[in-house]
Amino acid sequence: MSSNLDYREYIANIPDFPSPGILYRDIQPLLADPHAFTSAIDDVAALTKSKPDYWVGIESLSLFAHDRPALIGVLHLPPLPGSPRWQGDFEAVRRFALADAAAYLAGGADGLVVENFGDAPFFASAVPSHTVAAMARIAAEVVEAAAGVPVGINVLRNDAQAAIGIAAASGASFVRVNVLSGAMLTDQGLIEGRAAELLRLRRQLEATEVGIFADVLVKHAYPLAPQPIGEAVEDCLCRAGADGVIVSGVATGAAPDPDDLAAARSAAGSA
Repeated sequence: MSSNLDYREYIANIPDFPSPGILYRDIQPLLADPHAFTSAIDDVAALTKSKPDYWVGIESLSLFAHDRPALIGVLHLPPLPGSPRWQGDFEAVRRFALADAAAYLAGGADGLVVENFGDAPFFASAVPSHTVAAMARIAAEVVEAAAGVPVGINVLRNDAQAAIGIAAASGASFVRVNVLSGAMLTDQGLIEGRAAELLRLRRQLEATEVGIFADVLVKHAYPLAPQPIGEAVEDCLCRAGADGVIVSGVATGAAPDPDDLAAARSAAGSA
């Protein structure tokens, strides 16, 4: 090794995760330390001089590997350029986002989500290019400020392709997709899942490390036909290719139904 760092000091040991008897080794402390992370990259790069026969990468169990439920803070961006309530001061939006991110991180958040919440009323699918540009600029700064804490992107109402592009450009770790599978009646009209296009775009962008977290029976919406939440979860994970699912209440800020959570957890465990 080219450095003198003992990387074992930057690995957290989490006992009995994700199940009793397993000792999970979490690299989040390494990712959060810029000096140690840079040194680790340099040391791995130095190994290529010996021309190894194979590189083996082991997939992490979760972006949020902890001995407790993860706390993810959403940065509800003020109105962005071009939206009906835009105030004409992009620097103020930028400062708000970074201050909000700093507050979440200081409070122990395990992840952040950058979301164009202030742009209501929302487009049902594709947003304008200037919205994508504004979110990409802010997301890149939030990712840098987060220093290894996972950051996600949600482009409301359902522009998943823009979200995956922003994530790939900014270094974000995941995207949230309101409707990945099925069809939902919303205040923006009918929104249909576009999993086929999204997963192919992720592959084309060589961004397969970006996770796709999909809402099931998303809030502020109703399914086109009744569907048990367990079936919706299985469809999202097994047929639409989601990496994780999100269960919410009927509206922003409303708690999810405990029975829905239990059914979704059971379905996800068997999917």
